[in-house]
Amino acid sequence: SDAAVGDELLESASIVASKDDPLDLENLLASPLELPAAEMLPPVQPSDLASEVMFLDEVYEGRHVVFLLDAGLYMVDGEGAIPKFEKMKDALLSSIVNLSPNSYFNLLLYWNLREVSSLGKTILRASQENKKYAIDWIAGLGSESETLKENRNQYYPKELLYAKPLPGVVGPWYGLTTAISFDPDLVFVLSGNLPAFSPKEVPRSHYQALGINPSLREIASSAQNETKSTITPLFRETATKWYVSLPTYKAPSNDSQDIEPLALKRLGISEEQEMILSSSQIPWERAFDNFLTGLEVSFDKIPKTHFFLSLPDHSVWPTGLTNTVREFAESSKGSFVVNPNFP
Repeated sequence: SDAAVGDELLESASIVASKDDPLDLENLLASPLELPAAEMLPPVQPSDLASEVMFLDEVYEGRHVVFLLDAGLYMVDGEGAIPKFEKMKDALLSSIVNLSPNSYFNLLLYWNLREVSSLGKTILRASQENKKYAIDWIAGLGSESETLKENRNQYYPKELLYAKPLPGVVGPWYGLTTAISFDPDLVFVLSGNLPAFSPKEVPRSHYQALGINPSLREIASSAQNETKSTITPLFRETATKWYVSLPTYKAPSNDSQDIEPLALKRLGISEEQEMILSSSQIPWERAFDNFLTGLEVSFDKIPKTHFFLSLPDHSVWPTGLTNTVREFAESSKGSFVVNPNFP
C-alpha cells in the first residue's frame, strides 16, 4: 500500500542520516558557505546612444562620421547633372538631420585637384546648432555654377586645417586625406565627374609630384586648334544628324546651328577639348600611391569608407580612378556605388 511505501522511504532516509557525520554547526557559523558571485547585467543602450548612421535608408555602424561632398562646377554641368546633384544633397541633408545627438560629425566640400573646405576645424558634436550650420551650408550651394563657386568655401578653408596632404595627392584622395585627419570611424564620399575639372581653375602647383609635363597642356591646346581646322562641313553635318538620331536627344531649338556644337561636344571635339585632354592625363594610380604614402594612420585604423558616385548621362570615370577607388573602398570594408538610386 501507499502507506507501507512511505514508511519504507522514511526508514531508509533515517538509516542514511544515521550513517552521515553530524553537522558541525560551530564551524559552519565561522566559515559560512560561499554565496554565488553576482553577475553584471549588460547595460541598456538608449536609442539616442546607438552608434548608427542612416544614409539612403541603410544603417551604417559608426559614431564619428565625416561627410565628403564634391562641390566642383562640373557637378552642375552635363546632361542630367543638376537633378542628380540636388538628389545627392537631399540624401546628405537627410543623413545629417537624423544623426544622434550623441554622434560626432564633420562636413567637407572638395573640388578640382587640391581644394577643400570644412565646416569645423575639428570634428563636431551633432548638436542641433551644428547640424543647422551644415544644413544651411548645403542648401546655400544652389544648383548654379556662380552660387556654388561663391558658397563652397564659406567655412574653414584648407589653409586653416591641420591636414596637409602630400604633393601629388589629388582629387578624391585629397578630400579623403583631410577627412581621415579628423579620426572618424565612418566616411561617406559623395562624388561627381571630377575628372571633368577645368584646367583654368587649377594652379600649376597642383600638378606637382604627378609626373606631368606642363608642356603637355600646350600640346593639347595646339592639337585642339589643329582638329578644329580639319573639321569639314560634311563632318559637321554628319555629326549633327547622328546627334539628332540619338534616343536621348532633346532639341534645344529649331536652329541647327545650336545643335552642331552639342554634337561636336558629344564626340569630344569642342572648345573644351583642352580640358578633356588635360584631365585625362592625370595618373590616378600614382595619385593613389601618393595618398597611401601620406597616410598618418595604420591601415587597420582606416575608417570604413563608402563612395557614392553620381555621373551625368553618358559619362564615366577614367579606369585608373575607378579601380583605385574601388580597391580602397573594399579594403576599408566600405563600398563603392555608381549612380545610386537617390530617392
